[in-house]
Amino acid sequence: MMSQKLLDKAKCVPAFMDDDNVDDGGHLVLNICSDDTPEPIDIDALLRGEELATKGRDKDSAITCDDSDNTEEINTTRSNIVIVESDHDNESRGAGSGDDGALGAHRNGRSSSPKTSVGNAPPYRSVPLAQRAKPELEEILYERGKAKLEARFKDKPARGPRKDPFEIQVELPPEDNEQVPRTKAQLFTDNDFSQLSIHPHIVGCLRDRLKITKATVIQQMSIPRLLERTDLLIKSPTGSGKTLAYALPILHLLMTEQPKITREAGTRAVIVTPTRELALQTYQCLETLSKACQWIVPGVLMGGEKKKSEKARIRKGIVVMIGTPGRLIDHLDHTSVFGFRTTDWLVVDEADRMLEMGFEQTISRIVQAWKRERAGLPSTAVLLSATLTPGVEKLAGLSLNDPVVVDATNECENALDNFVLPETLEQTFMVCPTKLYLVALSSLVARGAIQKDKIIVFLPTQGVVDFYLNLFSGVMAEAFLEAGYKVNFYRLHGTMSQTDRTEVFNQFRGRESGVLFTTDVASRGLDLPKVDLIVQLSLPLGVQDYVHRVGRTARIGTRGCAVLMLMPCQAKYLGLLAKSGLRPQQMPMRGVVNYVKTLRDYLSRRNPSFGLRTAEDYCAALQLTFESEVKKEPVLMELARNAFTTYIRSAASYPQELRGVAPFKELHLGHVAKMFCLNDPPRLLGEKAPRHIRNENKTRFANAKAAQSAPTKRKEISEYDNGLEPSKRQRKVLSRKT
Repeated sequence: MMSQKLLDKAKCVPAFMDDDNVDDGGHLVLNICSDDTPEPIDIDALLRGEELATKGRDKDSAITCDDSDNTEEINTTRSNIVIVESDHDNESRGAGSGDDGALGAHRNGRSSSPKTSVGNAPPYRSVPLAQRAKPELEEILYERGKAKLEARFKDKPARGPRKDPFEIQVELPPEDNEQVPRTKAQLFTDNDFSQLSIHPHIVGCLRDRLKITKATVIQQMSIPRLLERTDLLIKSPTGSGKTLAYALPILHLLMTEQPKITREAGTRAVIVTPTRELALQTYQCLETLSKACQWIVPGVLMGGEKKKSEKARIRKGIVVMIGTPGRLIDHLDHTSVFGFRTTDWLVVDEADRMLEMGFEQTISRIVQAWKRERAGLPSTAVLLSATLTPGVEKLAGLSLNDPVVVDATNECENALDNFVLPETLEQTFMVCPTKLYLVALSSLVARGAIQKDKIIVFLPTQGVVDFYLNLFSGVMAEAFLEAGYKVNFYRLHGTMSQTDRTEVFNQFRGRESGVLFTTDVASRGLDLPKVDLIVQLSLPLGVQDYVHRVGRTARIGTRGCAVLMLMPCQAKYLGLLAKSGLRPQQMPMRGVVNYVKTLRDYLSRRNPSFGLRTAEDYCAALQLTFESEVKKEPVLMELARNAFTTYIRSAASYPQELRGVAPFKELHLGHVAKMFCLNDPPRLLGEKAPRHIRNENKTRFANAKAAQSAPTKRKEISEYDNGLEPSKRQRKVLSRKT
């Protein structure tokens, strides 16, 4: 018999051993049962870590022994490996052949008896690894892995449920009794215009052309006083019909004046508006109403138009003149036939907006010139504003004589902080991670495309407007067409030519649906009919700007929705709104991003490697599509870099009262770059590239822009152009200039 020491060294179970396990030299041998003749193996050599090749077997069938602290393995070919269960370990490894037997081994020399047999011993439950059922193996691996993980993280705190990337909860401002309650305004009355002593021809024009029969509250309160030629200071919520409140009495008095007025008699009314779009809109309204009295000719003077043409129209005669402050002052200084000698009416519309835009001195000059030329003559002045500020009251004191304040709202004691919005307006906000801003905006546009909504998107700078227009026109328009929807995209900002601004304004006004990217130039006074959704991608600079932005929808009793998009670091802005009685409700982001799934065909074609299953997959595919489009288009890349730079400058220059609720230092600039599909580090986006790279990009940009631009058309020299083709020499000169 072999010694117990040798048995302990071999780490073999004594029950396995008999006289057949010791050779003539006293060495311990193990018989590996197989279909072939049993072959003796030197266990001492195995314990020394040597690799032995048995007779009749190739090198892959070599037998080794790892005598480490934790494991001991005797490896043979896969067909001979079996899994043996023991009392100590759930699984031990051994070698055997088929059903005849197996070799078991304990770990660390423990004396637990195995459940396999050798020789004539009873058979044990043991099957070759290749024959073991797959579910059983998976269960074994799962249990062992689970046990290891539990032991590893036993002392660590348990993780909570996975956070939804689309749901960010913010702390809403608490209810405060000192906060100004929201004032509710009634819009329409039961009275029609015939009861307000308006000329029947004008009433018929309102009914037949504008489809208006009932007067609003502000119109019912203002028209009788203006018919009595009383100076008024009108405060009313945006979209309440202030334009008709002063236009109807002016036209009525001019129609009924005897002797009958003519256009040669000079300008009888001047209406000052802050923006060209509002001037154009007011002119179109008066032009429609003047169909009832064709001898009353309205006209418009605004920047961007040719002064020579405007002077010609002034000489012919304009009875009701609408203009912007700068152009009116220009004609007062340089047009001899223009003056206020015959002007009975002076109307200043959106007075608070003009003061905010820096027109205080210009408006003061216009008012002083009007009062100087009309000294001792009967005249009437009207100031209109959605908010009453100290500047508006100062201007009212300068221009109005014993004015009557007409307020269509149920005023609170603090009138300066009371902002009024229509009851049909649904105010919402959506807290969105910065890097998902572009995807969230696309989702809102996709929802609007399905519902055929008319959408206005307010952006902080002109560079951002240009970039988003080009990006959405190139990517989203194509995606919507593949999904069966046609969406038109427009832009509007101050640096556009007046011709383009007028064209965009008229096109968007006449559309039933579409998306307009704009700056705050479109936030005041514009009556864009049937606007269903307002999206504010940038913070309004104050509560007044918020009121005017959202006031572009829910006009004249229609329903509308406004969405304020906030970054997590800008959630305190809600408290600023709550102090003025404005409490928008949170819109869940997950419910919005699901609309991206309507673009499945387009996203699958552009990203074939994506498995589009969840909303996260769709959002990632859409963001990747945007980024690849920007990367391959030099024009878009240049616009994206410019948009990023101007956005950062805008965010860094917020007024003092906004820096506490929208701290610039908490902005993640890398995530902001994702809003513009840029993957470069922010520190590189503001730096100048090397000269050779700048020259290369400049050439690529010029070539791409030339390839995309439409053929150059010959511009008309003046409105009196004869329409003849220029000579060959002139064509060359024009081509060199272009």
